[in-house]
Parts: sequence; C-alpha cells; structure tokens
Amino acid sequence: MIHPLINRDENDASVILDNRGAIGHDLLNDPNRAKIARETVPAPGVVIAGPLALIQSNGTGVEDALIARLAIHMANNSLIVDEVDYECWGFVVIIIDWGKLKKKSGLYTKFEREGLEFNMVRLFVDVAPFTFR
Repeated sequence: MIHPLINRDENDASVILDNRGAIGHDLLNDPNRAKIARETVPAPGVVIAGPLALIQSNGTGVEDALIARLAIHMANNSLIVDEVDYECWGFVVIIIDWGKLKKKSGLYTKFEREGLEFNMVRLFVDVAPFTFR
C-alpha cells in the first residue's frame, strides 16, 4: 500500500511527488537499495538511507532524498530476508527532500560563513557512491 499516491500537501505548487512509480518496486532485491532494506527488517528502530534518487522521482523537483524506514513487526505476517523468517508486515517510509533540508537548515551557509568545512560519510560504503553537495 502506498499512500498518498500523489502528494501535494507538504510542497509548494511546483513540487508534486507522484508515488505511483514506486508501485511494484522490489525493494529487497533492488541492487541499489537491497542492503539497507534487508538490514531494516530486523532493526529495532528507524533506518535512514540516502541521499538517494527516488524511484518515483519523475520530474517532481525532488532530486535526492533521505529515506527513513521503520519495519512494522506484526504476528501472523511473514517476510523472509536472507533465509530468516521475520514476523514483519513491511515498512513505514518517510521521504525527506535532501535539497529542501539543506536549504532550510542553513548547514552549508553556516559552515561557509565560519570558514569551515565538513565531510559527511555513509555508514554503508558498498552502496552507490554519492557526493554530498
């Protein structure tokens, strides 16, 4: 279940996140997302991936996003990951627009103003490379 299919609520009029492109996406077997998705299933809390290009990002204005996932563990549901059967229904997902987060946080501006630099790194080094900018 993907809800909402088309999301206009949190964005200005020029940004429409059409989630229909994610329907049928096999997250656990996508080579670009499988590692972190598989590690999310047994995790006790929220796991954040990214910034990544969105599967459903077809001209929405959201170029890269942080993707926060929480596995929903429920009895009488089964999700097999790496030959382990988890009582898991699936994921709850929140998408955070990386560009908007950078702009609203002023992170880069604050560092530049102080003449400082920083380096952000990923926890998982074997995912597709990404330059934080």
